[in-house]
Parts: sequence; C-alpha cells; structure tokens
Amino acid sequence: MLLRLQTAPSIFLLFVAFLFRSASCGKQDGAKPAPPPTFAFVQSACGPLDGPAIEFYFTGKQVQPGSHEEPYLVISVNENLPTSGPQDYSIKPSSYAVLASRCLGPGRCDAAISGNLHLATFNLGKGASGEYELYFEDGKLEMRSFDASWFSGKPLICG
Repeated sequence: MLLRLQTAPSIFLLFVAFLFRSASCGKQDGAKPAPPPTFAFVQSACGPLDGPAIEFYFTGKQVQPGSHEEPYLVISVNENLPTSGPQDYSIKPSSYAVLASRCLGPGRCDAAISGNLHLATFNLGKGASGEYELYFEDGKLEMRSFDASWFSGKPLICG
C-alpha cells in the first residue's frame, strides 16, 4: 500500500506535465505568429530556367518599392505569363511553371506543396488583383485576396 501512495502523486505529476506539454506542442518559445500580408506588388523577373517570369510579393508592411522583408510570400509565374485577366494558375509538385514560398525569417523559407493563383485583373506595367490559396507541408493554408501595384525596377535580361 505504501508503494501505491508514493506512485500516485508521481503519476499525477506526469499526467499534468503531459497535458501542459501537449497544449504547447508545435509552439516555439517566444515565437510570434507572422502578420498577414497586407501589401502586395508585382514585378518582372527571371524564372528558374532563366526565362522571363512574373513575381508577386505579399508582405506585412510596405518598404522601399520593389523590396521586402520577412515575413513574406512570393509567387512566381514562370510559364504562360499573364497578359490580361482573368487567368488561373496551379502550383503542382515537380513543376516549375508556378512556384510559391513563404519566408518567415532570414533563410527560413518553405515552398508551397500545392495551391492556386487566380488573377482577376492583370495590366502589365500597372498592377494586378486576384486571390491566392497556398498549402504548405506543415499543414498551414495561406489564402488572401490582393490588389498588387506594379514595380518597375531596372530592365532585366534573362538567359
């Protein structure tokens, strides 16, 4: 009986510790959730095979035109570039046609495993509007509608 009384508090403490740990599972100490992207811009770019591409950036705050800082999302259309809207694109495994990434900090970027980009409007040199839906390996879904302004940087020569 003495053994049973001494073990009961230990089992109770282990159970409480397990519940506490389960409640905090997946959370990083001191980690703050990334703010939702509120600023969007679109620009010409070079794709992964050195061909022309169009990149959409979604950030938490506006910085100097054409620049961004973490956290941000980027969607790169590398094939069948838009000339007007509406137009739909899908992110598919093993395809470079459309790529997307979520960057939560310097060097901490995750590629989307699937998703969609719907361009309601697209005006080369002016901007675009639409919505995106991106799925990531950690089970997170990022989706939002947007109105992106065009950023004209220095001329690009791809290839």
